[in-house]
Amino acid sequence: MTTLDSDQKIAEAMLKFPIQSFVYERSTKKAMNACSFALIGSSKSGKTSLLKFIVKKYFDDDIKVLMTQSPQADIYKSLRKEVAFSPAYIPDIIKTCYLINKNTSNHYKFCIILDDIVGVKNDRQMVKLTALYRNSGLSYLVVGQDLTMLNPIGRANVNNVLLGKLVSAGRIEQVVKDFCRFHFPKNLSMQEKFELYNRLTQDHCFIFINQLENTISRVRLSESQLLD
Repeated sequence: MTTLDSDQKIAEAMLKFPIQSFVYERSTKKAMNACSFALIGSSKSGKTSLLKFIVKKYFDDDIKVLMTQSPQADIYKSLRKEVAFSPAYIPDIIKTCYLINKNTSNHYKFCIILDDIVGVKNDRQMVKLTALYRNSGLSYLVVGQDLTMLNPIGRANVNNVLLGKLVSAGRIEQVVKDFCRFHFPKNLSMQEKFELYNRLTQDHCFIFINQLENTISRVRLSESQLLD
């Protein structure tokens, strides 16, 4: 197949993914209110802006704890009044949130945010958070530059996946194979799917996959969303 033929196929596939503003409908039912997000993107992909928007828009009433190794970073300035910060991954925080709800009939809404925390994907509390604790009123957002924060169980169970610009071919291959391959047009080769991903995530766009509803879209924060 010629390069021209391949470019045409990718261009036609691009038309299936017009840019939309990011919209998410969080359930208002208590039993279904907890939810989870994975935000994957390289530095300057726009994932921090997206994280802050999601936290303020959809988790305003939750009790929020953000675990990061850089709690002093300026990128978190707008969150300091509404989020408790932990300077490292502390599994007992997750366990305590679970135990509180266990003893109060899931009275509280908790949200655990893990930003660029690596090496914890197989920790006991991390596995429970990503696989079980949603039923106990614990939501979570995992943010990073690749999928190493989540083990296969976590990847299969995360409700919402937002995939942004990646500079490493290996990381693109990983996220396409894990999340996008069956959503992208079947007439594309795997290499063409990698190139489609690269083009879809230009200019701070993200591929939004709702795994509960089995939907995919291309989203970007609008100017009004960035100003909120």
